[in-house]
Amino acid sequence: GLEQVATIEDRPGIKPSPGLVAAVLKIIKGQAIKVILQEEFHPDGTSETLARLGGAKVVKLPGGSRATTGAGYLDYLGTAAQRIYDVVAR
Repeated sequence: GLEQVATIEDRPGIKPSPGLVAAVLKIIKGQAIKVILQEEFHPDGTSETLARLGGAKVVKLPGGSRATTGAGYLDYLGTAAQRIYDVVAR
């Protein structure tokens, strides 16, 4: 039941422009978006600001490989699903 409605960072590694941030905030408010998903290694300033102004919550998802810990893809999916559930179920 999750649907991507916007992307905060439209180009990987490039900080979003103020215009893009404003457009994403308009979408968040207009569609009553409740969750912003973000990989945990990205800076969270823009996501946290959008969440605060738009009434959403930020869910930080694990990013990259966890091969050194022995975690596999199913572990990743389980962690991601649990983090999303923990926020949405409140």
